[in-house]
Amino acid sequence: MGAPLSSFPGGVLSAGVPIFGNDPLGFTPGKVIWVDPTNGSDSFSGTRDNPVQTLAGANTLATAGNGDIIVVLPGTYTLTATLSPKKYTRWVPAILRGSYPTVLVTGNIASLVDVEVDGVQFDGFGFTSGGNTNTSLILVANTANVLSFSLTRCYLDAGSTTTSYAINATAAATSMRYATIGWNLFTDTFNTAAIGIGANGMRGTDIIVNRIGVKATCTGINLADTTAITVGKWARIAWNTFQQALGAASTDKAITIAGTQHTTAEVAIHDNRSVYLAAAGTTQAKINYAIIENFGGDVATGGTLWAP
Repeated sequence: MGAPLSSFPGGVLSAGVPIFGNDPLGFTPGKVIWVDPTNGSDSFSGTRDNPVQTLAGANTLATAGNGDIIVVLPGTYTLTATLSPKKYTRWVPAILRGSYPTVLVTGNIASLVDVEVDGVQFDGFGFTSGGNTNTSLILVANTANVLSFSLTRCYLDAGSTTTSYAINATAAATSMRYATIGWNLFTDTFNTAAIGIGANGMRGTDIIVNRIGVKATCTGINLADTTAITVGKWARIAWNTFQQALGAASTDKAITIAGTQHTTAEVAIHDNRSVYLAAAGTTQAKINYAIIENFGGDVATGGTLWAP
């Protein structure tokens, strides 16, 4: 069979594909489905020797809740319909290349991906707008509550569209993980936020170690939980870098909190860095310039600076 088509350290094993016996993809919790945009066909079985051609074809072969892994060969995948991944599927590139993905997903449709089921993971993908029809690159928990969604080592580019959100969640989004993602939202007519969290909050979510580049009049992370990121909805927003054109608009903020801040809300917002962000754009937590790290205490004024 030869060596697996992967540059992951240790092969696709590091992406969650166990290796047993002579076949490097001989056993997984579900099945491994291969995608090849050049040599594949959606009439094929999806094995490594007979890959499907499209992401939709792979999704069709996947079994919801089975833990299937979709291994995608390099290329640009243009969607004509929104991809709605099945429950507990993991999507990984066959070849992982540094800071820029080998797999690009694009399309001139309202949303490239809509995740309304639990346990979906994307690792090392690029998502880019294919036209001015896009309103969100990725929808999560738009119509249903979602437990666990992971987006790591990815790249999101809204292009020159009127995209409202790169990632948007409306219903309850629990145990999300957005980590080591690069956002390029400088050149679009983007007018809302890179990440939107809806009124039902984001219990147990990590938004960490991301680089979020947005134009003026755009927010980095918009927390629209109207019950103030409700008590007990613990989450963490940390070690992110916000790069933003300087502007005077009220939307020129790294992070906004729409609800009334609650003194016992278990949400840790710390060690974030903002570049070229107007001082007037601070929120209740007073996240504005790079020298400011943590405030605590007085809710009405935003608190006392603990560590410059």
